[in-house]
Amino acid sequence: MDPKNPGAVDMIINLGDYWDETAIRGNREDVLNCNDEIKFNFKMAYNYIGAAKKIYDNMNAIYESALNVEEIFKIAAGIVNQELIHKELTQQKGKIKKFFASAITPEGPINYIDSLINGYKRVYVLHTPIGMGGEKILSIVMNSALYRGFNVEAYYCPMDPETKMEHLLIPDLGTAFVTFNYYHKLDITGYKEIDFNDYIDWGKIKGYKDLIDHSCALMDELLQKGVQSIKKSKKTHDLLEKNYIPNMNFEAVEAYRKELVGKYILP
Repeated sequence: MDPKNPGAVDMIINLGDYWDETAIRGNREDVLNCNDEIKFNFKMAYNYIGAAKKIYDNMNAIYESALNVEEIFKIAAGIVNQELIHKELTQQKGKIKKFFASAITPEGPINYIDSLINGYKRVYVLHTPIGMGGEKILSIVMNSALYRGFNVEAYYCPMDPETKMEHLLIPDLGTAFVTFNYYHKLDITGYKEIDFNDYIDWGKIKGYKDLIDHSCALMDELLQKGVQSIKKSKKTHDLLEKNYIPNMNFEAVEAYRKELVGKYILP
């Protein structure tokens, strides 16, 4: 990163001071080839994951056509009345911090939802079928909290990080909202569950059952292909590091770390 306020606020830490540049340049072709391979496989991964997102969009459109939106809004209003009605609206709007609680990794999709909600007094679990999210409830609750001055933490889907909110935390209230589905397994015992399946008119989409089943399988296949591409990038990155690790002075890096800690962190 370039410093925003160099010297005045920010300082530059250059780890390039601690490598043997001559030795690394001797591996120039290996370094360039590894980086090209990493870039190629990540591009493949993004394409596979992007294709999986398109399949998700198709399923979401089917479910949305049969969702009783009025009942969902009633549920959201009930949550606002229960959790937030005691706090008046304020001109000082709260702040939103955006995070990820899950990721698509070389080991496959992983999440840390259990640790996310650890210590929270009230947890709402939004149970959704694959192809549908809980954004309608989450967005209403989030905005209701923000306009009452509460800071919130919003956690987004790595497959659709721009719009698909999966979890919402309101730390000052000790209240959390998490999405539960095939990719987000957790023990929901003792939590308040809101099952979106109860608000879908399954009769309306009965004719789409085979398409939904096929789409679920296809989306999972595409995600797995994306994972395999990421795994290839990780394997190549490990080879890349072999060009650097023997040529780094880690003792000097550690000494510098201790110097920085003593100068800027410890009293």
